[in-house]
Amino acid sequence: MRYSGAGFSYNLGGVLGGAAAPLIVTALAENCSPAAGGWFMSAMALLSLACVLALPVTRDRDLDHV
Repeated sequence: MRYSGAGFSYNLGGVLGGAAAPLIVTALAENCSPAAGGWFMSAMALLSLACVLALPVTRDRDLDHV
């Protein structure tokens, strides 16, 4: 069950990040300015960094009994 959840979330992230981002950046570049696509990608990078920093540290925790 754990591997199904990990595989599902990995593939869903690939679809959303790999398919939606180019469509959004293209729309922003056409409707706003070409720099808007860069700002969007920068915002997504900062969001990813914030998510990684929010992850709990599990170095000293027993993960077998979660």
